[in-house]
Amino acid sequence: MKKHALSAAFAALALAAPLHAALSTPAAAQSNQSAVNLTGAWRGVYAGDGNANTEFTATMSSLGSRLSGAMVEPNTFGSGDVAFLLSTITGQIDGSSVVFLKTYDGSGGQSHTVRYEGRISANGRRIAGTWTTGGVSGPFEMVR
Repeated sequence: MKKHALSAAFAALALAAPLHAALSTPAAAQSNQSAVNLTGAWRGVYAGDGNANTEFTATMSSLGSRLSGAMVEPNTFGSGDVAFLLSTITGQIDGSSVVFLKTYDGSGGQSHTVRYEGRISANGRRIAGTWTTGGVSGPFEMVR
C-alpha cells in the first residue's frame, strides 16, 4: 500500500513540476537556451553527518536557467510512522553549475531547507556536489 501511495504522489509531482515552472518563470529566463536541460527523473544518494547513505528519487523540470521539482526519500530521521519524506526543489542552473534548495513539506515532522551545490557532467546525466543545512554538510550525487 505504501509503495502505491508513493507512486501516485511521485507521479502527481512529476506532472505538476513542469507546469509550475512554466507558469512561474519570467519570459526572459524562459528564453535562456544556454542552460543544461535537467528535466527528467533522477536517482541519487546523499551522505554525511555520521549517517549512512540515503538514496532518493527526484523529478526535475528546467526551463532556461530555472529549476523546479520534487524529491522523495526514505524517512531515516523524521518522526512519526511515515515511510517517506517529501520535498520540493527550486533552483538555478549556471553553465555546468547548479544550486537548488530542497524544502521538506512537513511529512515526518520535517520542514527545513537543505542547500545543494553541484557540478553537472558534460553529458548532462550526472550531478555531484555538496549539501548543507544547519551547520552540517556532506556529499551528494544524482544520475539519470
